[in-house]
Amino acid sequence: MTDQFLLTYLLNDLSKRTSFIYETKIHKLGFISEREMIDSYEKGFNYYFIKLYHGPYSFELNDDLNDFAQSKIIETEPSDKGTTIIPTDRCAEILNDFGSLARRNRTFLRTIDSVNRRYGTLGLKKLLNAVYRMQSPLHQYRKRMRPPTIASLPLRAPLAKAIPAEEARTAFIITHEEIATLEIYLDKEAFDSLAQAGKSARKERFLSLDEVF
Repeated sequence: MTDQFLLTYLLNDLSKRTSFIYETKIHKLGFISEREMIDSYEKGFNYYFIKLYHGPYSFELNDDLNDFAQSKIIETEPSDKGTTIIPTDRCAEILNDFGSLARRNRTFLRTIDSVNRRYGTLGLKKLLNAVYRMQSPLHQYRKRMRPPTIASLPLRAPLAKAIPAEEARTAFIITHEEIATLEIYLDKEAFDSLAQAGKSARKERFLSLDEVF
């Protein structure tokens, strides 16, 4: 739920900055955001990234995007640059309805804001070049040696993974009740069913005490 909420925020914020949102770009921005959180010992994003032909890639993040498409949080369209992603109104609605959760975890949202501001409007080629010049937070190197760049690492090399809770200075805070509610919001079928039930309840006449007893 933490990853999905932060991904929802990343998509919604990015849609305000550019209309050119591609699946490959989301993987790069997700990686940079998680990398900066790890550098600050912040446990926010928990995706596992590896290096593929087009840079950092996370199978878990890709699964979340597929779930978002099924739940109508995003729409997808094929294009010559890959899959185009279009956040829907549901994306903004989720963030609005979980305003207290966002405020409580604004540290992580500020990191995503900063990454989107610096890299979100770049073309894919420039973005990939910027990422290739970075170092992986996972790669071990000897003292006195310059850390290798992502460009120099082999394909399928691990690039980032969730920081252990015991190493984190700050962790994303979400209650069990918020997790349960967010699961419903992220499941369009469950959310529509709940909304319909609430609508039906408001239309029906409530019984008086005399009628019940």
